[in-house]
Amino acid sequence: MDVFFSPLFQAFGALLLLSILFSAPLLFLRRFSAAGKNRGISSKHIPGVLVSGLILLLLFIIFLGLLNLRYIREQYLEDMRVNLSDMLDNAESRVNIWIRQRRSYSERLGRDKELTEITAALLKIGIDSLKDSEALERARRFFLEAEKDFNTLGFYIIDSQNRSIGSDRDEDIGILNPVAKRFPFLIEKSFNGESFFIPPIPDSLPDDTGYLRASHAMFFIAPIR
Repeated sequence: MDVFFSPLFQAFGALLLLSILFSAPLLFLRRFSAAGKNRGISSKHIPGVLVSGLILLLLFIIFLGLLNLRYIREQYLEDMRVNLSDMLDNAESRVNIWIRQRRSYSERLGRDKELTEITAALLKIGIDSLKDSEALERARRFFLEAEKDFNTLGFYIIDSQNRSIGSDRDEDIGILNPVAKRFPFLIEKSFNGESFFIPPIPDSLPDDTGYLRASHAMFFIAPIR
């Protein structure tokens, strides 16, 4: 089927059939004229024969054009399918590499000695006193410095009751963490030593003016050891 619809095959077939269609009327007219003389057939029939031949030729050209358009369309769609498939595979591969790199960085961050000390200090402070604590200020300075490498927009430190005891926003402190609220089983696994990537979920993010706006954010979860 591919050979039949190939441009080379169609070009060869077109030349062959056009030659036949152009030659056939000439041969037919010669015989028709000779037979007409013998049988007394009028020459007024000749234009009708020519018109019929031209109509057949036009129909053949239209048919050939439709076949060629069909081949071009199928070839174009196939090329697009292959190109899109390759693009999706490359994009998926790059996203997976990016996720692995960020998870690895999150795990290294969770093993940082300073962050471990900060988290231990936060756990010793009562929920009502966290917002004004030196430990929370240290946590914010720590993640502000980490943002230079990780390019984050915020952070959470979550206790065993799924409350945020550390965050860059005061309104998050002491309440049920939004990530833990949606994925409590992942937080539980993280407490057991696993790290995860959370696809974008609804969250409030600060804009350029500092005001919170409804948006979506993705998260990387890693245990602090």
